[in-house]
Amino acid sequence: MKDNEKRKASKHKYSISPKGKKTLRRACWKGRGIICDYDAIYDILIHTSECDFCDKPFIDTKSRHLHHCHDCGAVLGILCRSPCNTQNLMPCPLCDYIDAIP
Repeated sequence: MKDNEKRKASKHKYSISPKGKKTLRRACWKGRGIICDYDAIYDILIHTSECDFCDKPFIDTKSRHLHHCHDCGAVLGILCRSPCNTQNLMPCPLCDYIDAIP
Protein backbone atom coordinates (compact mmCIF):
# COMPACT_ATOMS: atom_id res chain seq x y z
CA MET A 1 0.00 0.00 0.00
CA LYS A 2 1.36 3.42 -0.93
CA ASP A 3 1.95 6.11 1.71
CA ASN A 4 -0.90 8.26 0.33
CA GLU A 5 -3.32 5.33 0.53
CA LYS A 6 -2.17 4.56 4.08
CA ARG A 7 -2.79 8.18 5.12
CA LYS A 8 -6.25 8.14 3.54
CA ALA A 9 -7.14 4.87 5.27
CA SER A 10 -5.84 6.15 8.61
CA LYS A 11 -7.73 9.44 8.23
CA HIS A 12 -10.95 7.59 7.39
CA LYS A 13 -10.54 5.22 10.33
CA TYR A 14 -10.03 8.20 12.66
CA SER A 15 -13.00 10.13 11.23
CA ILE A 16 -15.43 7.31 12.05
CA SER A 17 -14.06 6.75 15.56
CA PRO A 18 -15.84 8.44 18.51
CA LYS A 19 -12.87 10.76 19.08
CA GLY A 20 -12.68 11.61 15.38
CA LYS A 21 -16.41 12.35 15.16
CA LYS A 22 -16.14 14.67 18.16
CA THR A 23 -13.10 16.46 16.72
CA LEU A 24 -14.77 16.96 13.33
CA ARG A 25 -18.00 18.22 14.92
CA ARG A 26 -16.10 20.71 17.10
CA ALA A 27 -14.16 21.99 14.09
CA CYS A 28 -17.43 22.48 12.21
CA TRP A 29 -18.92 24.45 15.11
CA LYS A 30 -15.83 26.64 15.42
CA GLY A 31 -15.92 27.31 11.68
CA ARG A 32 -19.54 28.45 11.94
CA GLY A 33 -18.77 30.90 14.74
CA ILE A 34 -20.52 28.96 17.48
CA ILE A 35 -19.34 30.11 20.90
CA CYS A 36 -19.63 27.52 23.68
CA ASP A 37 -17.88 24.95 25.82
CA TYR A 38 -17.48 22.51 22.93
CA ASP A 39 -16.88 19.42 25.08
CA ALA A 40 -19.94 20.05 27.27
CA ILE A 41 -22.20 20.83 24.31
CA TYR A 42 -20.99 17.75 22.42
CA ASP A 43 -21.81 15.57 25.43
CA ILE A 44 -25.26 17.15 25.64
CA LEU A 45 -25.77 16.67 21.90
CA ILE A 46 -24.97 12.96 21.88
CA HIS A 47 -27.10 12.29 24.99
CA THR A 48 -30.16 14.32 23.98
CA SER A 49 -32.93 11.97 22.90
CA GLU A 50 -35.63 14.43 21.79
CA CYS A 51 -35.96 17.83 20.14
CA ASP A 52 -35.83 20.78 22.57
CA PHE A 53 -38.63 22.50 20.64
CA CYS A 54 -41.17 19.88 19.50
CA ASP A 55 -40.22 17.07 21.95
CA LYS A 56 -40.23 14.43 19.20
CA PRO A 57 -37.63 11.67 19.68
CA PHE A 58 -34.65 11.72 17.35
CA ILE A 59 -34.67 8.96 14.73
CA ASP A 60 -30.88 8.71 14.55
CA THR A 61 -27.73 10.67 15.38
CA LYS A 62 -27.87 12.62 12.11
CA SER A 63 -31.28 14.08 12.93
CA ARG A 64 -29.85 16.06 15.89
CA HIS A 65 -28.72 19.59 15.14
CA LEU A 66 -27.06 22.21 17.29
CA HIS A 67 -29.32 25.22 16.86
CA HIS A 68 -27.40 28.45 17.25
CA CYS A 69 -27.76 32.18 16.66
CA HIS A 70 -26.15 33.20 13.39
CA ASP A 71 -25.62 36.75 14.71
CA CYS A 72 -23.85 36.15 18.03
CA GLY A 73 -22.97 32.42 17.96
CA ALA A 74 -24.92 31.50 21.09
CA VAL A 75 -26.18 27.91 21.37
CA LEU A 76 -29.98 27.83 21.55
CA GLY A 77 -30.76 24.12 21.75
CA ILE A 78 -30.61 20.67 20.22
CA LEU A 79 -33.30 20.48 17.56
CA CYS A 80 -34.54 18.01 14.97
CA ARG A 81 -33.44 18.77 11.44
CA SER A 82 -36.83 19.62 10.02
CA PRO A 83 -38.93 21.57 10.61
CA CYS A 84 -37.58 22.90 13.92
CA ASN A 85 -33.97 23.70 12.95
CA THR A 86 -34.71 24.81 9.40
CA GLN A 87 -37.49 27.20 10.42
CA ASN A 88 -35.42 28.91 13.13
CA LEU A 89 -38.30 28.94 15.61
CA MET A 90 -36.33 29.78 18.75
CA PRO A 91 -35.41 33.46 19.26
CA CYS A 92 -31.99 34.28 20.69
CA PRO A 93 -32.33 35.65 24.24
CA LEU A 94 -28.82 37.13 24.10
CA CYS A 95 -29.58 39.14 20.96
CA ASP A 96 -32.94 40.18 22.42
CA TYR A 97 -31.14 41.37 25.55
CA ILE A 98 -28.53 43.30 23.55
CA ASP A 99 -31.22 44.87 21.34
CA ALA A 100 -33.10 46.03 24.44
CA ILE A 101 -30.14 48.02 25.77
CA PRO A 102 -30.76 51.72 25.10
